[in-house]
Amino acid sequence: MGAVALKLMTKKEADFSKMAAIGSYQSNMYAADVGITTLGTEDWLEGENLVGVQLVKPAGAVGVIALDGTVTVGGKEAKSYGGGAYFARFDANDKSSKKVVLSSSNGETTEFTISPLPSLKIKSVNGQRENITIDVNEPFDIELEFDAAAEGKRVIVSLKTKAVGAKGFANFQSAIIDGRISIPAAAFQHKHIAGAGPTGKDVTNWLEGENYLQVSIIENDRSTSNQPFSYFKKTRTSMDTFPVTVTGNAEGRSYVRIRGEVEESYGKYGYEASSNNAWYARPLNTKINRIGIASIAVSGTLYKEETETSERESYMNGYAGYGRYKTITTTTTTFEFPQLDDSYWNQFLESIYSDLAKTLTENYGATLVSVNEITANPIYDEFYTPQDENNKEYIAKNLRDTKRLMAVGLEAISDRTTSLISDNGTMPRLLRDMNLEAVMNVVINYQVASDSDDKIVLLPNISYQVIGLDQSFDGNSSTWLQGNIKGPGVPFNKSEFNNLDALNRIGQKDLIISLIQKSIDDLTKEQAKFGYNDVWNVALSN
Repeated sequence: MGAVALKLMTKKEADFSKMAAIGSYQSNMYAADVGITTLGTEDWLEGENLVGVQLVKPAGAVGVIALDGTVTVGGKEAKSYGGGAYFARFDANDKSSKKVVLSSSNGETTEFTISPLPSLKIKSVNGQRENITIDVNEPFDIELEFDAAAEGKRVIVSLKTKAVGAKGFANFQSAIIDGRISIPAAAFQHKHIAGAGPTGKDVTNWLEGENYLQVSIIENDRSTSNQPFSYFKKTRTSMDTFPVTVTGNAEGRSYVRIRGEVEESYGKYGYEASSNNAWYARPLNTKINRIGIASIAVSGTLYKEETETSERESYMNGYAGYGRYKTITTTTTTFEFPQLDDSYWNQFLESIYSDLAKTLTENYGATLVSVNEITANPIYDEFYTPQDENNKEYIAKNLRDTKRLMAVGLEAISDRTTSLISDNGTMPRLLRDMNLEAVMNVVINYQVASDSDDKIVLLPNISYQVIGLDQSFDGNSSTWLQGNIKGPGVPFNKSEFNNLDALNRIGQKDLIISLIQKSIDDLTKEQAKFGYNDVWNVALSN
């Protein structure tokens, strides 16, 4: 980010309640000549430890805070490096806990203590300790040494990447720490820093030639510790950085997408599905331990009128004699689906839920968390609350106590404002609090219309998504996959409504479930072509 842009995004502030704070302890820093800016233009020594805090604008705002006051770390005044960052440098052999004290010009003072993570070291790459070459089209092994306290922790593997006007470390594989970690070649295609081309290809590249391999442990402590900030967490990083030479050019992915059609008795149905790359998106066939269906909503327009006006000129004899006349004809067509009691729509939603639950558990081997358990969580109440409707013109219903978690209009945007503090959103907090790996949300929308025989039908338009933890498992959420299904409606007889299950056929419940499953299956096959399962097998292995 340029100095001018950063200055425009910076606000001077003394009130702690009007800022968010992220404590930081970075152990065993890489050398300054690696070329990744951390402390502005200041050089630092390889192996040093950086401890301090970054101050940013609270949720809902984008920007950083310049503290109207001072920051000390371990009794030593921290230096401001811009971007809201205040750090003090400590020698490599000083890995003691540090007290960080913030004092503002209005007399406020707050403090926290932050400790380092266990150390780790890269012993070799592919059995070599020097003159190492990594081909991004081939798998490779990393041999690690680490403190006993690091046992069971997750490590992140990164290399330098390049984009227009910028360089940085990009994560591409995570794993539980071990003496030897085998990285599949496919991992190079799935950077956490990626730019999307029109086909899903990543438009950024690995930095060829001189590069640096980094392995790090990153952990976040989000307990507020009675801090006055609107948001507070402590991020601890322990890393080791190793010089390597990078060769080859992996065709990276930003996303993958599939499209398809099926012919059924009432016509052709189209579907599509897409997913982020494998750093962010986990395939559903990886035996997810805890997944929940957090939202199923049905909505639709049940009544509409279409008016068509036509003009025609004609010649005829009248009292005024022979002349030219204009005839205007207006035709109004009414489309109306019967207004049904709530019990019909509730039964339909329950049937969708039951079949989706079966699909997740039986087809993908997932362990399902009850929807009632999810909606009972206090964090769930923070989501947008839709207004139920059931009248002549419109239907809007949600399964049990669920809320519509997929935005379908301007009314739902307020709960989805982008924030610089991404892990403080309602969804990532819900996932962390319930120890969920993912949730699924579905919106079924109908539009009343007529078929080729002028019979009233409901045209389905289904959207679904799965949101879950990314490969870092650090409490952030991302969209694993999303899909859409559209097609013709099914004619009906009003006598069918003598049965409470009537909407299962008229609303095409079985076909909806079938096409959700088919679109996910097709997407899973596409993901396999780009090594998603290879990457996640390493990320999930213990």
